[in-house]
Amino acid sequence: MSTFADRPLLFGHRGANLRCPENTVPAFIAAIEDGANALELDVQLTADGVVVVMHDDDGGRMCGVPAKVAATPFAALKTWDPGVGFLDAAGARSFARRGLTIPRLADVLQAFPGIPINIDVKSPDPRAVRRVVDVVTSLGAAERVLLTSFHDDILAAVRASSWGGQIGFSRRDVASLRLLPLALLRRRRPRGQRVQLPVHAGWLRLDGPAFIDKMHALQIAVDYWVINDRAEGARLLGGGADGLMSDDPHALAPLFVR
Repeated sequence: MSTFADRPLLFGHRGANLRCPENTVPAFIAAIEDGANALELDVQLTADGVVVVMHDDDGGRMCGVPAKVAATPFAALKTWDPGVGFLDAAGARSFARRGLTIPRLADVLQAFPGIPINIDVKSPDPRAVRRVVDVVTSLGAAERVLLTSFHDDILAAVRASSWGGQIGFSRRDVASLRLLPLALLRRRRPRGQRVQLPVHAGWLRLDGPAFIDKMHALQIAVDYWVINDRAEGARLLGGGADGLMSDDPHALAPLFVR
């Protein structure tokens, strides 16, 4: 089984979402076929507390259904078609009305045993963290799962929970990691093992070797998103990055051949 200890990691960002509708099982299969050795996905919580794999908080963009996920029971959400909003390279809706459904987190964990999975908790529902932790631990998958979120309150809930697996960092955490001196961070830093970053946030660069070395001194792995250009990927890996998140794993896969 692969874990987050493996380096470097090529994450299929919402799967191979240039080839298939994002956050669907076909997108995750395509990512692995294209050379990804890890997956990144997003989760929301339905009205009846089911953890589903979906980025948006409503079905408008992907499914043509403007209803909120949080207000929709899972039985109704299963009728949504995530192929409706996807345009392929030819501009066709080639996945519409082909029986695609929004998967549960449990479905994905079971479909891809042994694959490291980065779970971004999007739902603001206070129950979300507990539900996600319960799903992952009940399937014995904690060793290969990282829980993260951009939101401080969600990560605070993860850190306060019984979760024993890997943890990411919020936007506020990233600012602290970037701006505070190493000596101070050695004494006190947010709890977590991997930080996922863009190469820059406004004027603030996050891709320099000094920052990567600083994270490594704190035993924090560094992953960059969303990297679809091979030359950019080579530059980041050459600078010490531990992982890349890509919409197009096929383009970056040659960089990961050992």
